[in-house]
Amino acid sequence: MLGWCKLALTQKNLRKLFILNCLLITAEAFLLMHAPDAILKSSDSALHTLMKSSELADGMSKLFHYSKNGETVEGFLIRYQGKVYAYVNLCPHAYEPIVLGSQSAFNSDKRYIVCREHFAMFNPETGVCVSGPCPIADLVKIDVLEQDGTIFLVL
Repeated sequence: MLGWCKLALTQKNLRKLFILNCLLITAEAFLLMHAPDAILKSSDSALHTLMKSSELADGMSKLFHYSKNGETVEGFLIRYQGKVYAYVNLCPHAYEPIVLGSQSAFNSDKRYIVCREHFAMFNPETGVCVSGPCPIADLVKIDVLEQDGTIFLVL
């Protein structure tokens, strides 16, 4: 009986290890699929001024453009709960712009970024889809830095 218990515990532990290994492999695959072209080291980064911090009040959004691999990319900045975040201005579901012109990226209560086309909602801090037709597709984050009263694009 005691030998069987040890075997059961060992099988249980093996099952846990197998599940953990599967989770790690899945997480690694997710990061590889959703990571930018290259993870920039701080020594490889270049800062480009986007705007003064005072130009982006809490709950506001602003469009900006930058060049990546010879192509122009449109992004949008938001200030949410005092912090600045930036995303590529494309809904991952229909590849339509999230923000048009001076339109706000936020829903009416300023809790979520909302797609103007089909009302998918995204977490402002992470870009993760929380509601709508894109439960497995998230916004593409753009690295930004706020320092000394200025918002910078990190390339």
